[in-house]
Amino acid sequence: EGRFFAHPIIPCRYIAQLCQEMLDELKDMESESDHTSACMMLYIALCFKRPLLLHAYFHVYTLCTQPEVQQTLNTKLAEVVANLSPTHPELPRLIRGATPANETLVITLLDALSAQSAAKEGGLVLSREMAEAVLSLYRQTQNAQLLVPIVGHLHKSEVLQLLPFVLKLESKDQVKTAFARLLSGAAAAAGGVAAAAGGGEIDRVTAVDLLEAIIRVERDNRENLPIKRISDSLDCCFELRDKIDTKSFPIVMTRILETTELEALPKLFGRLMVLVLRE
Repeated sequence: EGRFFAHPIIPCRYIAQLCQEMLDELKDMESESDHTSACMMLYIALCFKRPLLLHAYFHVYTLCTQPEVQQTLNTKLAEVVANLSPTHPELPRLIRGATPANETLVITLLDALSAQSAAKEGGLVLSREMAEAVLSLYRQTQNAQLLVPIVGHLHKSEVLQLLPFVLKLESKDQVKTAFARLLSGAAAAAGGVAAAAGGGEIDRVTAVDLLEAIIRVERDNRENLPIKRISDSLDCCFELRDKIDTKSFPIVMTRILETTELEALPKLFGRLMVLVLRE
């Protein structure tokens, strides 16, 4: 996998015909049967060897009308992705071709890559091309779940712009996961991992930047976030003490005091002081 040739390799016409027959069977089925399940498993086995076939897999998902069939396709995708490298060149192309109709598959793909990389030092490492492909899909769907796996691979300016939408995630655990990946991405970049993944050196969000940005969200709050939602996100940072140095807190408070009139201090500034004193 991952090799490119000077001349395209055309698969045997019998294999191509078999793939088409399986796709037609999956597309037209109203419920799972032994035959359709066999077709699905065979096609998935071919995807292991040739990830290019995942493009048709994503397309068939959008054509299926039965929720249980879509659920099966979604679940089986994780098995294929578990055998792919996060930097496989086909993945950005696959995501660039995704639509709101199959964004669920993209989320499954990203979750599977994250789970695969969880035990590795530095966590999930994506190419800049991959992160940009996911970001492009997010702009179509406005589904902030797409941001969780990639937030640690974005430029500082992009993260600060998207932060209010990350805070809007329904689950506090998702927000905490996004922050953990964001701070891990900064640490990995400092160690040169991003450059190794072909992303080059980019300006990353630090713990100080994140804390300051959360507090300033309250002041701007163009998304009308409830104050409790923003406060909960600040609490998430204090649950990630292994990623945030104690020295970050006085730096953040000094920055805010130097750039804000005393009477205009955000309420969360007081919350930050309370949390720091509790430490």
